[in-house]
Amino acid sequence: MNCAVRARLKTVPAQLQVEIERINELSNEGISRFGGPFLAGVALTAVDAMFAPVIFRIQSYDLPMQGVASDYVSCMLALPAMQQWYAQALQECDMDSARAQEVTRYSDIIRDERQR
Repeated sequence: MNCAVRARLKTVPAQLQVEIERINELSNEGISRFGGPFLAGVALTAVDAMFAPVIFRIQSYDLPMQGVASDYVSCMLALPAMQQWYAQALQECDMDSARAQEVTRYSDIIRDERQR
């Protein structure tokens, strides 16, 4: 995973589309049911921590989030811990070559924000 890369998917495979729709559904359901801004209510919980890497992937690939799911992504990205994680990721200069090949196989890199 490389938080600093912004990429545009060449195609959205059907399986990925199903996953995007499921993330939207889970986010909207949790926030509607528990009042948000987090998935289980007003406090950050383990479920949000489990979604943290997913949030960065949503940002990296500009995946479409709908309704309150979009607000949830913004809320998570604004958290100090997420900002710290992101800042530290920008300092990592190396990208695993297998991951780099995977990124370019499935997407076009728009920009790489790592500090070099």
